[in-house]
Amino acid sequence: MKIEVDKSIDTILKAIKEENKGNQRIVNIGLLLNASQDPMALMIVADHKAFEGSQLQLFNKKVAQFSIKDVLNTRDGMSGDKLQRHIIADQYSLFEKEYRALVMDGLIKYEEACYECVSAAKRIAKDKDLSQLDRNRQLIVQLFVYWTLSNTEHYTDACEEGDENDDDNKAASNENDDDNKAASNENDDDNKAASNENDDDNKAASNDDDDDDSVNNDWEEDEHLLYLKQPHVGQIIAIFRLLGLDLQSSTPSNHFVQILTGEGKSVIMAIVASVLALQGYSVDCACYSEYLSKRDYDSFSTIFNAFGVKDHIYYNTFTQLCERQLNAFAGDIREAVEAIINSPPDQLWNKGAASHSRNRSRKKVILIDEVDVFFNKEFYGNSYRPLAKLESDEVATLIDFIWSNRINQTLRLSQIKKSQEYINCVARYPNWEFLIDESIKSMIGALKTYETYEVKIIGDRIGYKDQDKYSFDISYGYQTTFAYYKANAEGRISDNSLQSKKHLLIDCGAFSFAYIPKLYHVLLGVTGTLATLSQVQKDILEKEYKVKMNTIMPSVYGKNKLAFAQDNKLDVQIDGDNAHFAAITNEINTRQKATIPRPILVFFETTASLEKFYKSMTRFKNKTLIVTEEVTAVNKENIIRQATSPGSITLLSKEFGRGTDFIIYDDRVNDAGGVHVIQTFLSEELSEETQIKGRAARQGCNGSYSMVLSELHLEKFHITLKDIDRMKSTNCFYDVLNKQRCIFFDDKYQSNIEYVSDIAKDHEIAINFLKNLFYIPLASDNGQTAIPTDVMDGVLEFLKDRNLSFHTEEETMSRTLVLMDATGSMATMITKTKNTVKRVFTETKAMLDQHGLSSSFEVQFAVYRNYNAPPDKILQYSGWENNPENLFQFMDTISASYGLGNEAIEVGLWHANNEFEKMSSTKDDKFYQVVLIGDMPPNTKEGILRGRTRYGWDNTYLSKDLFYESELQKLRFSEVPVHTFHVKEDAALSFGAISKHSGPGSVCSPLDIETSAGAEQLTGLLTERILNDVAGRGNKGKEMIDEYRKRFPKGYTKVSQASASVN
Repeated sequence: MKIEVDKSIDTILKAIKEENKGNQRIVNIGLLLNASQDPMALMIVADHKAFEGSQLQLFNKKVAQFSIKDVLNTRDGMSGDKLQRHIIADQYSLFEKEYRALVMDGLIKYEEACYECVSAAKRIAKDKDLSQLDRNRQLIVQLFVYWTLSNTEHYTDACEEGDENDDDNKAASNENDDDNKAASNENDDDNKAASNENDDDNKAASNDDDDDDSVNNDWEEDEHLLYLKQPHVGQIIAIFRLLGLDLQSSTPSNHFVQILTGEGKSVIMAIVASVLALQGYSVDCACYSEYLSKRDYDSFSTIFNAFGVKDHIYYNTFTQLCERQLNAFAGDIREAVEAIINSPPDQLWNKGAASHSRNRSRKKVILIDEVDVFFNKEFYGNSYRPLAKLESDEVATLIDFIWSNRINQTLRLSQIKKSQEYINCVARYPNWEFLIDESIKSMIGALKTYETYEVKIIGDRIGYKDQDKYSFDISYGYQTTFAYYKANAEGRISDNSLQSKKHLLIDCGAFSFAYIPKLYHVLLGVTGTLATLSQVQKDILEKEYKVKMNTIMPSVYGKNKLAFAQDNKLDVQIDGDNAHFAAITNEINTRQKATIPRPILVFFETTASLEKFYKSMTRFKNKTLIVTEEVTAVNKENIIRQATSPGSITLLSKEFGRGTDFIIYDDRVNDAGGVHVIQTFLSEELSEETQIKGRAARQGCNGSYSMVLSELHLEKFHITLKDIDRMKSTNCFYDVLNKQRCIFFDDKYQSNIEYVSDIAKDHEIAINFLKNLFYIPLASDNGQTAIPTDVMDGVLEFLKDRNLSFHTEEETMSRTLVLMDATGSMATMITKTKNTVKRVFTETKAMLDQHGLSSSFEVQFAVYRNYNAPPDKILQYSGWENNPENLFQFMDTISASYGLGNEAIEVGLWHANNEFEKMSSTKDDKFYQVVLIGDMPPNTKEGILRGRTRYGWDNTYLSKDLFYESELQKLRFSEVPVHTFHVKEDAALSFGAISKHSGPGSVCSPLDIETSAGAEQLTGLLTERILNDVAGRGNKGKEMIDEYRKRFPKGYTKVSQASASVN
């Protein structure tokens, strides 16, 4: 409905604007609406483009109260490294004088003035007689003058309104002129002599200051200038600092500046990028959001085009930036590999039309928007893995043939190689038979497990479960290919969608996101959360990325007015899981009790928890709004505008705690205390919490914040019920919560650092591959350039190594089920398991190759929780995999959650029995073992009954008679060993008993996952169990383990051997 109303209002405003003197009427209407202070009137002004001028005038008036003195104030102003306040003050004074003078002059003929700005900037950039300090400042001036003068529409409208008022007043003023003339004339002669004698004395002194004073006086007296886009002092000083204007060299060095959200970061980034590009740099502006990245580029594209720097400034997400930077070596990696493979066999290789994406001679600068986002798990601690796609009729027919023979349980590469489909495919790619063979091996393996992963089909695409949502960016290689085949056979996927998946996947390397910023000459950043980065992150910035300069800018809106009593039980509430939703509802009700009901924003960690709360609501439900990533952009914007209305309640997923502007339109809301934010979970990172808090008390308004937490959620931070009781009895909440959060974060982040170290070699090899691609000629070369032999050998060797299939033709010798507790307290364990899985496979394969043994082993990861988890979360498991990348991908979708107390180990052991029965039915049970990792004992019979009754498990797939001892007895009868590794002493006795009463050869040992050596110990224990199995157990297995420990020594080994017990 609001969309239709907005359209009608826009139509009316457009009609008014097209009338005679319509612009003046629009200005008047805007002024009247603002003056009314009616919330609906203010929302109309904010929502409609016609009133942008009114909004701009209010913004400029507000920020003009913040001066250079406020910025440089040593108590409440800016702080930073190597800060030269006197230089900044002098430079700002010069900037202000130059900027205002040029704008005032340019308003007469602003189009000509804009043209002159561009010409002047290009002259300044090349002027070798200018100091670097003056050059930077003058370029900033010209860019801002252009920005201001190219946005004069609202200023012009305001001036026209002023002119109309002047005409009305002129007649009234003229009739008084004649009456006053006679009286004034008689005084003229008397005053003339006295005034003349002072003229000569004052003239010399006044001329020196006239120009400066007149410009500043004219600027401050002309209220129409408030309708111009203009920078505020905080933006100018932030730019000065990033460009090094107060340093001796006046050149940029690695530097991050904190400027709070809603205070113009996008303007800072655009001007800094333009200044650098004009002086010969190539600039990448990196953002966490594709939407925001495109929005910001579009906002300043006019400037980039006008100043001729659009080809040297790129706005990208971190992933796009990584791809662009890597493609700078030799063009698009995927296209180059595809072109090489498609090169005719009787001709030299070429890499197609791939061209370098930028001028390699320019120094490169990366300008990061929100540095804390770069440090999250999607980027730092992760890798970029481009896949080329080999597509042709021959490839499609070959994959069809393999799919049609899927019923053949003994399908082998040797059989497929005899088919006409294979022969045709090799004839099409005669020099790349090894890639075809390895792809076929992977397909044969995928046919066995493609149905394991839960999928969802939306919009003719297959998505996989990713924590609490489905992701369409996740792929399990050929398992995903065959999932499309199956869905197509069932009529759920179109032929076109299936056809798009019929290709061979060519691995083009693994590139660490963490190493990409190191490829730049200068690393700059603008962020709202610099001060809240963890010490680990600050150390990485300083030591790894050489960021020695930091600046914290004060808010242009003055001191923040957020109310949060961090040790008051009213502002920090912790309740049991069952009482959590009721506590949130009570908090909403309490906070709305004011002179008028206050708007409430409630943030949830996941969309699933948000939806669960909404379904549970009995109060306020009819007036509650919801914002999640699934909401359309238009609806999202409308809801966000309504979210600050009196009495509104808005539920939001945590993603909207960043970059979302909640503007108060009603002064009564501000007078009542402003927007109140409720956070229903403890953020893993302080920076995220800071952003969520920042949705209240924005731009100088009042606001408040409170936490309503559940005991269950705090388990992953190792906050016990005793800790919670102590917090409540001492009224000391926040320091305890924050301390445990920091410990948790640092430990978890250490795993990311270890992963970055682990993939360093892969990254280096992949970079060398790109360097070889550089020497492969383009298609336009027409075979004129010879390719060095070492380059061709390097490309071939790389593609062979990266595309070796983990699936072997031999019978599978060993299967290991890694069964893990995934409740809240095991978050660190999950991260370390994910980050060590590739090392396990690499070290295992190295040992087996050394002994000439088959690498035909498979691993499945399964996680269990407890009965307070939903049916799809109490047990989750991967397929049987011989590809570590798929296991890594699976573990990346798992998050620590639910639990509290003993855990549902019985469900995990039940799954272990199910898997054994499947293998037995296919006579594929030669060697099978279970590795159990957890920190709490299994549920008692009473605990199971209590959990099932409390959480409604009676009509589910889990039997009422499920108990760990009975499941263990089955495994013992089947002679399946269960190796147990307890993370806490709480589980030591029960885990020892499980190991003792399972199959022969079972091992029990502690696992100190919380220490820095935890990842090494985890790698070792998993590798040793697999090696023992493949070698045949018994003495041969022990010998293999001893050799492994010598070849891959681990710091934990002696402790592990001493404390382990063997059944």
